[in-house]
Amino acid sequence: MKLLDWFDRKTSKWPNLMYILVGCYALGFIVSYVFPMVSLYLYFDLDLILQGQVWRIFSFILIPSDSNVFLAIFTCLIYITISKSLERFIGRGKLNFFLLSGILMQLLGGIVMQFVCGTGMFLTLYYMFSSLFVLFAVIFPDAQFLIFFLIPVKGKYMIILTALIDILDVVKCFAAGADYYGWALVIMIVASILNVLLFMMLNGQASSNVISVRAFANKKKMNNAFNGAPKAGYRHKCTICGRTDVTNPELSFRYCSKCEGNHEYCNDHLYTHMHITGLDAGIDAPQESGIENSVTHEK
Repeated sequence: MKLLDWFDRKTSKWPNLMYILVGCYALGFIVSYVFPMVSLYLYFDLDLILQGQVWRIFSFILIPSDSNVFLAIFTCLIYITISKSLERFIGRGKLNFFLLSGILMQLLGGIVMQFVCGTGMFLTLYYMFSSLFVLFAVIFPDAQFLIFFLIPVKGKYMIILTALIDILDVVKCFAAGADYYGWALVIMIVASILNVLLFMMLNGQASSNVISVRAFANKKKMNNAFNGAPKAGYRHKCTICGRTDVTNPELSFRYCSKCEGNHEYCNDHLYTHMHITGLDAGIDAPQESGIENSVTHEK
């Protein structure tokens, strides 16, 4: 949790990296559509990288996973929407961490793919984007998705459906004799799963501790009402030490989901305070992971 909070503070002014990734995806789609042979200079290949073509370390980001223009546009819109929802819930810094670690995991998968399959040319961001969807479904298990715009399916069941589709793709590759491509899919799928597990481990967030969408909406509504107008020139104040975003702009402030009422804490007291459970300061045992469900208030 400390690593994610440190990264969140240091990168709070960064833009949402999903916009950049989607922009690269769109650019790669257009370039590949106009100049089909250009992908030969973009795919990941460790041997060529060691020969000096270092741009291939990241140029695979430009390789589109869809050849249908309408499907590509729909995919971009879906993942932008998902990223915006996650940004509001976990914060932009943590979202960017997840995306960067996802790219790194795919790069490590590309290296493994090079040794197992003899090439890394199958490496794309498709399964990294899929891991973003899985993270969304874990945090919002009751969110509904419309399959074919008609059939409503909850997020927790979409994870199972997605896993079955991925398994079917792998089985079809091995059944068709394309073992090298089947192993490439396995490597990319495992890399995306590891990315989700890594993020959940660092965030200290088990599925049983995830705030429901309704609870998050209620908490956000109370926070907005509580902070509707700045008091004494500040918007955020730590319940413990009294420091504010004005006196200490380097601090980040978050609300505790386990404290009753609107109690905000700076990052120094976010994990060490005693939970307020009633009108008086009722004490729960102090827990280092007790604020794992805190909700970031957007400035």
